[in-house]
Amino acid sequence: MRRIVLIGVLLLLALPAMAQEVVVRGIDGREVSVPAAEIAALPHVTVRGPGREAASYSGVPLVALLERVGAPFGQAMRGAALRVVVVVRASDGYAATLSLAEIDPGARGTQVILADRRAAEPLDAAEGPFRLVVEGDLRRARSVFRVNRIELVQLP
Repeated sequence: MRRIVLIGVLLLLALPAMAQEVVVRGIDGREVSVPAAEIAALPHVTVRGPGREAASYSGVPLVALLERVGAPFGQAMRGAALRVVVVVRASDGYAATLSLAEIDPGARGTQVILADRRAAEPLDAAEGPFRLVVEGDLRRARSVFRVNRIELVQLP
């Protein structure tokens, strides 16, 4: 019985560690919190996982979240916009970067998504509730699990 109670307490303590929202920060420092329910309601696309991973992931194109903080895409993707880096951070401190141009749908034929589902099921605690999936990557190095923050950084 004590073991069951201990497991229950540990599970409850782990809940805050699972981000139920993602904070998106623009170049100008403006931050927008996007709750899980809002992410679930946004239009989703499905992509294959990186490398030899055969699983399919469903999620929101990263561009849809970055547009909320004024990220330049399309015709505005030139000049200083080409020096913008996207930093995707996890609750455990792991982070990966992409250039903003890599995410621009007009510049690449692949998707970068914030996934909330794997094979039509919600992500488990090891990956989610949100995971970065970069379609076409040959390795999982940029597959950030437990994403809680996305930041735009302007390079000099």
